[in-house]
Amino acid sequence: MKFTRVPAEQAGGHVLGHHVFHEGRRVLRKGTLVGPSQLEALRASGQRAVYVAIFDASDVGEDQAAEAIADALASHGSGIATTSPHGGRIALQTPLSGVLTIEPERLLELNCLPGVTLATLANHAVVQPRDTVATLKIIPFGLPRSVVDRACGLASDRILAVDPFTPMPVTLLVAGPAEQETGLLPRYREALALRLQPLRVERLVSTYVPLDDEPEAALSLALRRVLGPSTPQLVVVASDTATMDDDDLVPTAIRHAGGEVELVGAPVFPGNLLVFGRLAGATIIGAPGCVRSPGLNVVDLILPRVLAGQDLTRRDLAELGLGGLLHRG
Repeated sequence: MKFTRVPAEQAGGHVLGHHVFHEGRRVLRKGTLVGPSQLEALRASGQRAVYVAIFDASDVGEDQAAEAIADALASHGSGIATTSPHGGRIALQTPLSGVLTIEPERLLELNCLPGVTLATLANHAVVQPRDTVATLKIIPFGLPRSVVDRACGLASDRILAVDPFTPMPVTLLVAGPAEQETGLLPRYREALALRLQPLRVERLVSTYVPLDDEPEAALSLALRRVLGPSTPQLVVVASDTATMDDDDLVPTAIRHAGGEVELVGAPVFPGNLLVFGRLAGATIIGAPGCVRSPGLNVVDLILPRVLAGQDLTRRDLAELGLGGLLHRG
C-alpha cells in the first residue's frame, strides 16, 4: 500500500486518507473508497489535492486484516471473543470470569510487526464476563498479505487467554493462643471473604487452631484434618505472628503434615513474609499479617491465579518482583 497526496480528480478508486470538510461540515470520512459521488463531493468542496491510500493487489484492508488477526487470537479455546471491526479496530472481550494470561514475548513480537498493535490489560488481571481484555488496531488502511499471515500465525499461538475460575472450597486456618480466637479469627475471615467475592469460590470454611506447647504438631494436625483424601482445595494459613524463617511455625507444620514448601518470602511489598506450599493436592498459602487489611498485598496477586487452576512455581512467584512494590511512598 502507498499513502500519498494526489490531485483530487485522481483520487477515484483509492481510499481517502483524511476527513474532508467544507464550510465547517464534514462531507467525506477518512477511509472512504472514492467513487463517482465522492469525486463530485471533492469538486464541490473545492479540494485541489487529497491524501489517499493506493492498494497493491496483495494488500488486505484494515477491517479485514483486523478481523483475521482477532479470529486467530480467539481460537484454540482461549476464552476470548471478538467484536465487529470498525476503522481497523476490534475489541477483544471475554465471556468468562477468570484470570487473563499473556505470553509477553509473543505479544512483543506481534507488536513489532509493521502496522499491527495489540494493547492488553496487565498480565494476570482478574476479568469478568463482557470485560474488554485487549484492543487490536491496524494502523494503516491496509497491510501486505505477508504481514497479516505472520500476525495470524503469532496470534493463533495463544498470545492471550482467559483461565476461568474453578469453583473450589477454601479453608482458612488461623493459629494462635486460645485466648485470642475472638480477636484474630473474625478479622482474617472478613478480609479473606472480601477478597474471594469476585473469584467464584464455592465456600469458605474458617477454623481456629489453638496453639499449645507443641505448636507445629497442632497446626500440622489441623492441616491434615481439613484436607480430604480426594478434594483439591486451597488452604490459607494465618498466624498471630509472621513467618520469619524457613524453619518457622507454618513451613515446619506443612512439612510435618507431609507437604512441601515451595517458597518462604516473596518479592512483594506489602506481603514479603509469604509462605507457599502444597499438601495432598491442595495449595497452602501462609499469609502474612497484611492479609488482615483490605489493602492490596501479595495475596491479591496469588489468590486469583490459584483459583483459576494455575500451578504456580517458585519462578512464577519470583517474577512477582517486577511491579511487586504495590504501595508508593
